[in-house]
Amino acid sequence: MQSRIIDPKELVKTNPVLQHIDLNLCVDCKAVKRLCGMARCPLIDALDVYPDQENYQKITSHSIFGPTPQIFIGSQGYPRVNSGPLTSILLDGKLADKAANPALWTDLDLKEIISLRYGMVRGKKDLYIKPERTKKDRIYDQLQQLTLSTNAVHIESFYTTMPRQSTTFDIEIQPMGPSGVLSKLDIASNPKIPKQVDYILGDELTATTQINELYERKFDVYYLQNILSAGLTGLQDSKKLVPTRWSITATDDMIGKNMIPQLRDYPWVRDIEIYSGNLLGNEYTVIFMPGQWSFENFETWMSGGIFTLGDTGWQTSYCHEGFEVKEYYKGRTKYASQAGGYYASRLAVLEHLNQRHRQAKVMILREITPDYVVPVGVWQVREGVRQTLRATPVHLNTKAEIKSYLKGRLHLEIDHYLSKSLTFRQSSLDDFF
Repeated sequence: MQSRIIDPKELVKTNPVLQHIDLNLCVDCKAVKRLCGMARCPLIDALDVYPDQENYQKITSHSIFGPTPQIFIGSQGYPRVNSGPLTSILLDGKLADKAANPALWTDLDLKEIISLRYGMVRGKKDLYIKPERTKKDRIYDQLQQLTLSTNAVHIESFYTTMPRQSTTFDIEIQPMGPSGVLSKLDIASNPKIPKQVDYILGDELTATTQINELYERKFDVYYLQNILSAGLTGLQDSKKLVPTRWSITATDDMIGKNMIPQLRDYPWVRDIEIYSGNLLGNEYTVIFMPGQWSFENFETWMSGGIFTLGDTGWQTSYCHEGFEVKEYYKGRTKYASQAGGYYASRLAVLEHLNQRHRQAKVMILREITPDYVVPVGVWQVREGVRQTLRATPVHLNTKAEIKSYLKGRLHLEIDHYLSKSLTFRQSSLDDFF
């Protein structure tokens, strides 16, 4: 693998199509909105990153045997979508579960994450999202069995042609490795399905209720994302496959909204707390202030990164909630313009506050540096904030001290953020003591 993975500026020189689009659109689009008018993001398509092949089984036939810890449901063509298993071809069989669980990646660099994900072969079968429209396709039921299992189930998957070796990237989902059109699969080991999961998903409950009941029973958020995606949740008549990119944000949102009302009964944090952290070139500053729950999330993309190749310097986006309401606030209802990153960030904060039985006014400053040269998914926001909140905070007493402490510690001046912050526009008696 290249020592620097990739130089974003070289992409423009070596890919003529990038010389004919407005790169200033990229940071707002982030390969999702297609603001350049092209069917596929030319910037993401230009990324050409391949790990060394020594860590993987060679793909030499139309069938692959290996552990399958995860499935993937595409979104293109909805309501007919490419659906299938992610099967490990990593020579170290113990890495299969790790490759499907981003919570275990915080000690890895971008190269190692890409290498891990390259070892997962994606099978693609065109399925309708509703089970009754798939003509009883056996693969639909098999994908659900694989998803319910808490261990990586061994399967043999068969492809119409040998899987194509490539790497794809996305702002929302984890990197993807080789892929191929799936013709059939055989399950070769027994899925391990917890009784609690079987019981809760068997009840006529809404998807929101089921996801939150399982989360409260300590099932991992990444496991729950897969369950939602596989069409296993909700009332019987409403069950359907959910594209993975949608299920990630939906799971974060459902769990977060369930936590927010619980904060009402908790005391405020006692003083101002500032946490600092860094994950994969994303630098996080999390500020807790005494007060009733509110949340502000800033994202600043610095120049020279994958989405800031235009002459823009830097760009900041801002989303918030909890300022308009009062006593019975249950979470925002309008979709955040920052998309999945907002909900992932909010979930990590709510987990932390609920564990402490505290509530706070919260501000997060995420500064994305040029070291984040390829997008690896929204998980890095969730894990980045979680990791940041495990650090020891700095304790302060007044808003003025926040400004003084952070002056010179950020890539942008703290005044840039405070001028937009609703928290800092509000005054309280505490500000005068």
